[in-house]
Amino acid sequence: MKTKAYARGFIQRYSQSEYKEPVFLPEIMITRNEKFDRKTEKEDTYLKVYPNPAKDFISIEYKLNDEIAKSVLKIVSVNGQLVKYLELTNSQDIIIFEIKDFTPGSYFVYLENNGKKTDSVVITVTK
Repeated sequence: MKTKAYARGFIQRYSQSEYKEPVFLPEIMITRNEKFDRKTEKEDTYLKVYPNPAKDFISIEYKLNDEIAKSVLKIVSVNGQLVKYLELTNSQDIIIFEIKDFTPGSYFVYLENNGKKTDSVVITVTK
């Protein structure tokens, strides 16, 4: 029986079959899945920072799915000191920051939209 399940999983993984096994969930699970599905619609929102670790410059790539009323990008030191603050005007962009003057260590990069933290990344600055 395990061999059949493994073979079916392998075929589905490599898109050789359109077979979808039916799954019957109790009523409580259906409501949980509906909540999860709403969350997956927002997965297109992202924040990427590279290179990490960085020495002279960082590139911050982001995309927001929600309406942009007040979106900001913050870089905060581990001590909680606000190092950079930028109001965003585009729903998607790549921004390059010079970090030569940053003290070596870890920093948090926050993406906020309408006052709510959407995503965050920890970066390391080296010299």
